[in-house]
Amino acid sequence: MTPTTCKRHTVEFFATLTLVIATAFVHKTALSAEEPRSTVSILVDLSETWHNEQSKLANQKILQTVAEGVTELGRLLRPPVHIRMLPIGDASLLRPPLCEALYDPKLISSAPKDTRVFTQEKPLLKYLKVDCVLFILSRPKEKFTDISGAIDSASRFASIQAGADRILIILSDMLEELPINVTAANISLPTFRSLILYRTLNDDRKNPSLLDKRLNEWKAKIGSAGSEITMIPDEGVVSGQIVRLLRR
Repeated sequence: MTPTTCKRHTVEFFATLTLVIATAFVHKTALSAEEPRSTVSILVDLSETWHNEQSKLANQKILQTVAEGVTELGRLLRPPVHIRMLPIGDASLLRPPLCEALYDPKLISSAPKDTRVFTQEKPLLKYLKVDCVLFILSRPKEKFTDISGAIDSASRFASIQAGADRILIILSDMLEELPINVTAANISLPTFRSLILYRTLNDDRKNPSLLDKRLNEWKAKIGSAGSEITMIPDEGVVSGQIVRLLRR
């Protein structure tokens, strides 16, 4: 067995183990939740081109706006709504979520023991808009940008739930950079509705065709994976736009 093959098998083993752990979490936190579930996956770019000191205020603003939009969207999706913020970075496949919440406004039993389960909108918004944002902004920068692996993670996590609504939001400049000899993961996104809130890089302003090419390639890749897809710049976006673009 070659070193590359051995490494691939090791990655696949730990990916499977992570999926099993994620499944256990779903069963633990959603015992009293009624079907069907909805899933919202928010992919956050931790690479240096997006996650850097110069863009910290812009990142805080877009993360807070997405938190508001997802909370508003929670009113329209079929509960319970499973929300995950997943990292885009080094080897993104099935890494643990940066933040995770289960929103079940119909839950009328005693207060959930798991602090990641929310029955009211206000605490959910505070968790997503304040706690999660502070945590994400404190993360170290990562060298690579495995966007495909993060998308694959969102699809795999959603597949363990019988969700009727599957939402994918990507916060990134969409410049995928992988280690040498590493190929991008194949993705499958049947029944997903995807929204890319893309960041324009300085090189894109000098040569807009670079951005057009990158976005067109991702639009084709995500569309061919089975997802509806919308792409808008992250600058100036408001929560109402996010809701309008992702609601049925």
